[in-house]
Amino acid sequence: MDPVAHAVELSTFRARAGVSPAEIETAYTRIRQEYMPRQPGVIRHDWFCRADGVWVDLLVADSLAAAHQACAGWFDHPATQALMALMEPGSPQMGFWVPGPMPEFLTGG
Repeated sequence: MDPVAHAVELSTFRARAGVSPAEIETAYTRIRQEYMPRQPGVIRHDWFCRADGVWVDLLVADSLAAAHQACAGWFDHPATQALMALMEPGSPQMGFWVPGPMPEFLTGG
């Protein structure tokens, strides 16, 4: 991850039945071209698909505020609405993360 990144937004979702991976890719390409360039503070935006069909949307921003701002506009833009129309209702899950100390259960402390 870019060392200047200070926040990550990670979402997961499933596509509606009958939606092809190519349709999801087309929607994401549109988001990358039409929506993300207008989002200040966004460093990177990528998407991935697991073998079980769960899609992962990853946004890296220079601040938590920038990550929140990029996500807040998600519901109002035609490019992002096109992707949302392909999602299985009830499947999207989203969260935000910021750097912090390593939890004790991982450090053995």
